Amino acid sequence: MNVKDLHNACGFIADGISYGDLCGRIAKIPGVVFTDRRSFFLGRDDIHAEFSFQGHVFKIEPDPWDSSFWVTPKDAEASYPEISEIRHRVAYEHAA
Repeated sequence: MNVKDLHNACGFIADGISYGDLCGRIAKIPGVVFTDRRSFFLGRDDIHAEFSFQGHVFKIEPDPWDSSFWVTPKDAEASYPEISEIRHRVAYEHAA
């Protein structure tokens, strides 16, 4: 799996991981609460999730050009330092 910064580190791209595994790794972070998580998809446009972490809302969406996923603040104008912790946990912690 590869993880790289997106938009000046306001989010990140996760490649080489399934949607379920990505959500599972994020769900294991203490303090994360999923507020919307699709488990049934009619198509690629149905894949998305939202979660809160330390008072901020983040979203997971498929990359429009390939099979990776974007994890970003729900507010497109925001840049929260908590994204670094989420990125680190996704990249370096093993899903059980």
